[in-house]
Amino acid sequence: NGQRCFTLDRNTQGRGDDLVERDGSNYFEKICLRGKIENCRDKVWAFERVPGRKLEGFDDKIIDQVPNRRDCEEFCLSESSFPCLSADYNLVTLACSLSRETRRTQPDSFQPSRDTEYLENSCIATEQLSCPYKRTDNAYPRYLDTIVSRVTDDIACEKQCTFYEDFLCRSFAFYASASQCFISGDDTASAQDGALQSRPGTDYFERSCENIFSSVEETENIIL
Repeated sequence: NGQRCFTLDRNTQGRGDDLVERDGSNYFEKICLRGKIENCRDKVWAFERVPGRKLEGFDDKIIDQVPNRRDCEEFCLSESSFPCLSADYNLVTLACSLSRETRRTQPDSFQPSRDTEYLENSCIATEQLSCPYKRTDNAYPRYLDTIVSRVTDDIACEKQCTFYEDFLCRSFAFYASASQCFISGDDTASAQDGALQSRPGTDYFERSCENIFSSVEETENIIL
């Protein structure tokens, strides 16, 4: 199937500039989270990380002097005054900005930012995402994570995605002639133009989560 897995003996700690884009590949890095991590324990990954990007204008809380990215992720997981769905961590100012929005709910506000890393919380239950699915005919996800066999129809396939527990299922495709359901943690927000491949007889569905909100008018600043 052309899929390969490579293991590495190092991570990006102190080597952030070594992480470069590679078409068709996803990079995974082990992190050791502390605190309120119950919802992360059975997830394949806890956060989606996008270096050099930020969610502009939707900061619900800004925490200053956060020493590292992991602490910022932990602040997001432990936030109790609102559901923290994403965070921006500034590598220079050490500011951690928490938000109830994401690059998927506010795609026009997902902007380049040289010194910032965008962090999207993947420790929420898949069924908590109430976004409706959008259909594309004759296509299937290029970044395929798992295949479920003996699925009767696209409704049954949708249920597989909606209640998938190992990771947030962002998209799925149903291949009727083989009764197969393709499950993916990626979508056009993460994989962009490379998200889909043409495949006759396969119907692709992804969550359409875009919200139309104005930017947050006030932010709460906590200085540690």
